[in-house]
Amino acid sequence: SLPLCVWTLLFLSLGLQQKNRKFFALAGLMTGFLPQLQVHSYVAIAQYAIGLCMITFPFKSKNKWREYIELWATYAIIANIIAFPQLLPYLSRVNVNKKAFVNYNPIWNVHEKRNCTFPPIVLWWRGLGVFAAISLLCGWLVLDKWQITLYLPAIFVFIITNLIRYQPWELDNTKLFYAVWVPIALAVVSKYLVYLIMAPKKKLGKFIGCWVVLVFVVAMGLSAFMSTVQSMFWPTQFFSRDDYRFGL
Repeated sequence: SLPLCVWTLLFLSLGLQQKNRKFFALAGLMTGFLPQLQVHSYVAIAQYAIGLCMITFPFKSKNKWREYIELWATYAIIANIIAFPQLLPYLSRVNVNKKAFVNYNPIWNVHEKRNCTFPPIVLWWRGLGVFAAISLLCGWLVLDKWQITLYLPAIFVFIITNLIRYQPWELDNTKLFYAVWVPIALAVVSKYLVYLIMAPKKKLGKFIGCWVVLVFVVAMGLSAFMSTVQSMFWPTQFFSRDDYRFGL
């Protein structure tokens, strides 16, 4: 579902910049197909769209309200007409066990099977390290007003996804991070790294900036490598016993 998510984010951005209803219609079309691939992505994009709509709404200019409402209505109507029939089977699944789905249960809470818990800062430092530090803290310093406008709704999704557990297993929430927050956070981190190299005017500053960027890139790569190695030795269930018997 990631390509559809990225296209949706791009079309919403272009639609707002150009006040063009066609881009909103395309974004609605992309969003409408998301439940067929990944319901988590649909939920994440919906949260992002609501956040972006609220942040950019021209509350002080009533003469712009109609145009703005028409743009977002185009997106919402197309997206939900296509998506709603696909969501019906999932709604029935949630009704069977409401306590296990969509409930307030931060992802850093104790997991029953693994019996472990981490404070939020430790969780994200262990998970993403330098990437988390830049994308959540330092990266804001190099963003312009429009970029901040696009990034704030992604942070909104990031916060909500940290607090609400959509399925029993907390790692399922990574699907929402990947759908919205990660694509934009990648751009934020990239711009910050470029800034470290390009901002200094003197050669010594550029030299130091290049080495800092190199250290950051190696650190992020090393973090990913260590995580991959750790995952290789983590017991992962591919099939339940019922699946196995059914296969036989």
